[in-house]
Amino acid sequence: MDEVEAIARVVNLSADFEVRLQGGLTICRLAENQFHVEYEVEQGGETELREKSFKSAEAAAKFFVERRHAQKLGSDYFQDDEE
Repeated sequence: MDEVEAIARVVNLSADFEVRLQGGLTICRLAENQFHVEYEVEQGGETELREKSFKSAEAAAKFFVERRHAQKLGSDYFQDDEE
């Protein structure tokens, strides 16, 4: 199972789990077939919170993972910086 599939499975559970990473990246299910990703974007030295909605857990998870890698969020990136 890859990262996108794992995130999609978690947020698609009926318990309404939310996955949050430091750096302002969050994914959750708001309702059946309604998934939400929040992320931070820096513009002109200021941080702006943006959000995007999806009709499938898979599409939301794909966007979440792409943002995670683009922003280098997660402990796997911290380990690379220390080496």
